[in-house]
Amino acid sequence: MLWYKFDETSGNSAADSSGNGRTGTLAIIGGGNAAFSTTHQVGTGSLRLTGTSATDGGYVVIPASLADMGATTEVTFACWVRVSTLGNWSRVFDFGFGRDAGYIFLAVDQDQTTPDAPRFGISKVSYDDQQSIDMASPTPLSTGAWHHFAVVLAAGATYTGTLYLDGSAVGSNSTMTLRPSDLATTTNNWLGRSQFAEDLMYDGRLDDFRIYKRALTSAEITTLYQVR
Repeated sequence: MLWYKFDETSGNSAADSSGNGRTGTLAIIGGGNAAFSTTHQVGTGSLRLTGTSATDGGYVVIPASLADMGATTEVTFACWVRVSTLGNWSRVFDFGFGRDAGYIFLAVDQDQTTPDAPRFGISKVSYDDQQSIDMASPTPLSTGAWHHFAVVLAAGATYTGTLYLDGSAVGSNSTMTLRPSDLATTTNNWLGRSQFAEDLMYDGRLDDFRIYKRALTSAEITTLYQVR
């Protein structure tokens, strides 16, 4: 449904290679920056987002919600990241309406496990009803190195959500019930920026960001991880 290769060499538009025409727009707040880079893991380039605080950073505006894309039930997110600085609750992606108004996200770092580690979360209303996927053995993400993330939400009224890191399943939640369809048409659809104003902006690189409207198998996730 969406595929940003980030192989551009200039400008502020990220082409959608899925064929659906959902061009992303690079944006900044405060003293942040967003620019294409020849440093890459897949293809010929990547996106460098420079975030130094909650009010200084670069991000990408995605022009459609998951519901508008057709990802209402099963969905898979996949992306390469190379984090420069771990920021508490800094996001790879976040689709939502703002704080305490419903969101779906992947954070590279959070402070609710010991030690801090990545987390996926989805909420219909606020943090109080959030359903999360944490690593079974929480491990901080290493900086300055490429890592492949994937999040898979499977079928079923009650279903299993799985978090993959570098081709392997590292966490799951078998009692999930919330889906993108519960959020309907979100208004803030971002890479590198959180719905929560106090969360730090993402600082690092993104490459080969994909969204599928089905649950990829573990073998397919392994294949994605091997494309580099």
